[in-house]
Amino acid sequence: MSDAIITNALLRCTREDDLAQHCFELVSQDLGLWVFELPESFYEIVAALAAERTLLRSLSTGGSDYTLHLAASVDEVHRLRIPVELAALSADCGFLIEVIGSPS
Repeated sequence: MSDAIITNALLRCTREDDLAQHCFELVSQDLGLWVFELPESFYEIVAALAAERTLLRSLSTGGSDYTLHLAASVDEVHRLRIPVELAALSADCGFLIEVIGSPS
């Protein structure tokens, strides 16, 4: 069994205010959809999110759909392990983690 490869990573939130503007991009103003594009390695994802921990904590209230989306390329049997540091950031900052695997 080998590890899956992350092909896309982003943190998304839906808000009516502009609290996310520091590191997120407003991609749909009418929906209030903000996206924070992330690198494609767990080490870099954790580093990018940890650097914005204070802001990310504040985004856990006052919005909806606060989710880290991870897309991964997989074959028949691959694993995608969520590092403890990423799980801790998710718990601390209040965002969900969604993983979508697609055939490579």
